[in-house]
Amino acid sequence: MAALEEPLDLALAHLQRRLGDQLHSIDALSNKTSVTLGFVLATLAALVGLDRQALLGHAVASAASFSLLVVSSVVRVRSSRISNYNDPPDPVKLLRLVDENPNTVGRALLGSLAEAVTHNQRAIFARFHWVNAAMDLYWLGVIIYAVGVGLI
Repeated sequence: MAALEEPLDLALAHLQRRLGDQLHSIDALSNKTSVTLGFVLATLAALVGLDRQALLGHAVASAASFSLLVVSSVVRVRSSRISNYNDPPDPVKLLRLVDENPNTVGRALLGSLAEAVTHNQRAIFARFHWVNAAMDLYWLGVIIYAVGVGLI
C-alpha cells in the first residue's frame, strides 16, 4: 500500500497545481476581457463623437467600422458570460469520504481534480475563442476606418 501512496500523492499534487494555474488563468482572462471591453467602448465613443461631417465624408468606412466595433463589444460581453468552472473537491462528497482509508480518499480526490481540470480546460478554450474573435473584429474595424479615411 505504501508504494501506491507516493504516485497518488504525486498525481494529486500535479492536478492541484494545474487546477490552481487554471483558476489563475481564469482570473487573468476576466481582467483582460474587462480592460479590453473598456478600450473597445472608448474607441467606439471616439468614433461616435467625431463631427458629423467627418463621419458622412467617410460614410462607408464609418458605418463598417462602427458595425464591427459594436459586434466586437457584444462578442466580448459574450465571452465574459462563460463562468461555469469547477473548483473541487465538493465538500459534501468529501465529507462522505472521511471514514474511508487514505488511498480511497486520494483516488476520489484525484478523479474529482482530473474531471475539473478537463472541464475547465474546455471552458477556458471557449472563452479565449470569444475574446480572440472580439479582438479580431476590433482591429478589423479600426483598420477599415483608417484605410477608408486614408483612401477617400
